[in-house]
Amino acid sequence: MKKFKIYTVLLLLLPSLFLSGCAGHAADKNGDFSLKIYTDKNKYSAGELIDCYATLQYTGNADNATLYVDRPMVVFAVKSSDGYLGGLRLLICAKEEFKKDEIRKFAYEKNGGYDEKSPDWIKEFVNSKDLTLPKGKYTLIADFKYSYSDKGDMETLEAAKTITVK
Repeated sequence: MKKFKIYTVLLLLLPSLFLSGCAGHAADKNGDFSLKIYTDKNKYSAGELIDCYATLQYTGNADNATLYVDRPMVVFAVKSSDGYLGGLRLLICAKEEFKKDEIRKFAYEKNGGYDEKSPDWIKEFVNSKDLTLPKGKYTLIADFKYSYSDKGDMETLEAAKTITVK
């Protein structure tokens, strides 16, 4: 009887363990695409490595879609109450094919720069190799710009997730 109870409890807990393994994500859906940004946790210690990535999925009705995108396809940014860093991309309008329900994963990549008026955290952030931040509240942003035509206006899909660094 004890074994049955233990196995029952484990079976009930296992799904929640798998679901809580990822601290969560934020998503944005625009027409035929879904963009999500993930972090391994919601709270970090100052200087702790932050694991962040985004996924992009084509969810349209057709078997595939041809888009025109910039490079990198998904751009990341970090925003705080006193600064914003990232979001730089090359405007090259590259042709890209997506298959129905295909999910593409994009690892966080730093980009951006600073000047003498930038907050100290931005200067330190740009000069460090890893995604680490000082104490504060930050919004991590994943941004995808695309067009169905090489001459059309770009549409934007953005997912943002707030984290706290203590």
